[in-house]
Amino acid sequence: MEKIYTYPDLMVIEGELQFQEGRRDTLTNPVIIAEVLSTSTEGFERGKKFASYPTIPTFKEYILIEQYTMQVEQFTQTESGQWL
Repeated sequence: MEKIYTYPDLMVIEGELQFQEGRRDTLTNPVIIAEVLSTSTEGFERGKKFASYPTIPTFKEYILIEQYTMQVEQFTQTESGQWL
């Protein structure tokens, strides 16, 4: 998988901040990532962006917040590595 850098709308970190080597704008230890969906970004956030996040060892929960409707989706990683 190609390496991409993304900046989510919200991240929750557990413990100390851990940065990508040589950078101060890229955290490598988020536990929860949340995105606010818009018409122009929804496909990327559900697709390529979400596919890249599980490569982060600490990442366990993904939350998608609809911008125009009252809807929130929560995806949680199980102990076996599946996403529900």
